[in-house]
Amino acid sequence: MDSEPHSTTRTNASQSRPNLAPLRESVQTTERARIPSGILRSTHRSAQSRHGETNYLERRHSGVQRTDPAPSIRVSGTIRRSTYTPIDTRTILRDAGLTLFELTRAEADCASETPNIGWSAFTNLFGGRARTEWMDCGKIPEYNNFFCATMRAQPFAPTFRGQPGLLLCLPTTLSTPPGNNSSTISMLSCSLGGGYLKYLGEYARRPLPEVHVKWNDLSPTCRRAWAHRLSTSSVLAVRALRTRVKLRNERNREPSAAEVEQHLLGGRRVEILQRDITAAFRKGEEKLMFLGIQCTGYDSKLATVIQTNLRPHVDNLD
Repeated sequence: MDSEPHSTTRTNASQSRPNLAPLRESVQTTERARIPSGILRSTHRSAQSRHGETNYLERRHSGVQRTDPAPSIRVSGTIRRSTYTPIDTRTILRDAGLTLFELTRAEADCASETPNIGWSAFTNLFGGRARTEWMDCGKIPEYNNFFCATMRAQPFAPTFRGQPGLLLCLPTTLSTPPGNNSSTISMLSCSLGGGYLKYLGEYARRPLPEVHVKWNDLSPTCRRAWAHRLSTSSVLAVRALRTRVKLRNERNREPSAAEVEQHLLGGRRVEILQRDITAAFRKGEEKLMFLGIQCTGYDSKLATVIQTNLRPHVDNLD
């Protein structure tokens, strides 16, 4: 009996309470208008930066290719984000049987004492040309076949001793890569700044012709590095690629191997734009392939040569 009047009073009080939502929204709008637009934009950019850093760290530890956050591109007054699909390297390595090689205690101790190497010091000791991927050196006969991986062009290469990896290369270099054709290569990893190299071990080559690399699946940084390399390198395989792209664009058909060879033998220099090379890869007319590499050992004698002849650098990558 007493509950009905009480319920009626509570309902009436709720109905008579003023709606403050429009007032709150008006106050928030007024306060926001007092904040300079530059500060708002700066705050928004800071939030975007933190989000980008978080995504980078997640990718860095997930087994996919290392890269910077995809840049935003302004097109016709709108913002379009450059996107790509990261390549699942873990699955490729597993299917190819490429695994981590564990160093012995003695090898690990030797590796920890081996310093990083500057490019000039390396070429002075072993020979070869600075900042070249496939280093065909001749000063020390026992050590003449090095691969120096840079993270921009080779985001799937190993970065620590004994780690397996994948190297990007042209199909023509899968079976006959530059340098000598020994069964193993001495693997070096280039620092992110590009100034120093680290000896990782001895590696065997494992061609993976069945694994196809899509151009758009590579990071923007990697694509730019390869477009620059393919437009400037004097390596025969790269010159042949530029010739194919040029003849294909001029004749609107696929050039034959004889036509490409004849053009190369003529000694004519082929100069094409990076965008023409990029377009050929996007259309699938040209392609990159994976070369698997498996660590087979750590050459302590080579490490000792480095320790004895090269000055240690304080910024050791370990």
